[in-house]
Amino acid sequence: SSIPLTLPVVSPAEVFGVELEWSANPFRGFFVGGTGGYLDFTAEEAAGDGAPGIPDWQFSANMSYRIPFAGGGSITPRIDAFYTGDVFLNVAGQNEQEAYTLANARITYEAPDSRWALGFEVTNLTDEYYALSAYDLRTAGLNTGNNVPGRGREWAITANYTF
Repeated sequence: SSIPLTLPVVSPAEVFGVELEWSANPFRGFFVGGTGGYLDFTAEEAAGDGAPGIPDWQFSANMSYRIPFAGGGSITPRIDAFYTGDVFLNVAGQNEQEAYTLANARITYEAPDSRWALGFEVTNLTDEYYALSAYDLRTAGLNTGNNVPGRGREWAITANYTF
């Protein structure tokens, strides 16, 4: 016999959600924006609170400020933050991923002729550990499971040239 690694939700479900997105340029060169979302999911087969793999709450915020130089060119720092609420990673209500927040930072230099740019960025700035997916087969009599972690802190240098 085989053991399914994922279980579909086939019972009737009730879903209600709302999303909000906003952005503003309060003064020249400054940008700020964000998103927010709430999802209420109920189904008889889902043992956990909410939709499997989908958190009830998610938020993001970002801001950047382009600083021009007198001789041309600019430098633009940017920061992004993403919040994900508690989530069960399977229908059985097991393998709960607790809420977490990720932050990214970037700084970009753009040349005076705007033909090339150089950037430096760090993603997952705080090196937050979080799971993208997981399964546990101990309930099926097997002493095994799997946890797929999200990406850790990463650094990058980027170069762009427009021709």
